[in-house]
Amino acid sequence: PNRLGARASHGIYIHSGASNVLVEDVGIKNARKYGIQLYGQDPGTFSDNITLRRLMVESCANGVTVQASRIDAARPRNLLIEDSRFVDIYDSSAAIGIKTCDGAVVRRITVDNVARGAGIYLGNWAPYESNFNLRNLTVGGVAVTGTAKGAVWILGSNGGTFSNVVVGPGITGGAVIREGNTAGVTVIAGPGKVRAR
Repeated sequence: PNRLGARASHGIYIHSGASNVLVEDVGIKNARKYGIQLYGQDPGTFSDNITLRRLMVESCANGVTVQASRIDAARPRNLLIEDSRFVDIYDSSAAIGIKTCDGAVVRRITVDNVARGAGIYLGNWAPYESNFNLRNLTVGGVAVTGTAKGAVWILGSNGGTFSNVVVGPGITGGAVIREGNTAGVTVIAGPGKVRAR
């Protein structure tokens, strides 16, 4: 019953070195940590060909997060997140948060109610994630309602960098917010607003 106790942990955990993973037509509800965590811990390896499709993630502390323990830990390649809905994500910076990848596509995402964050965040690196990077990432077709930080929040922090990151078109219901060093990110204008802080 404790929504902030993290006792139920993850709905799905995809660890370093996983390859050819398909999560499709899945509902995850009431996970008290991450709905899905794609996490790199082992250095010198990759997580390849990960597809997350037609998910319904509801009333979870966090939606989907893609992160690593250190800069040389397993990075996802060929990651696809598509045709998914996120509802009532209550203790996170975003429904989908991506801190590390080398080749990813996020498309046709619907987000309803992220109490503390954005529909999607890119970057947002903590001090212990200094000099991380996102490469070869495309985000498009994101529709949000009820988010505290807009549709897409791009935050270049703690020396993190972006390379060949494209956001848009089709971002609706909230702004694309750019903060910090967002060189390497191209935002394709659409009906949403682009705001720098």
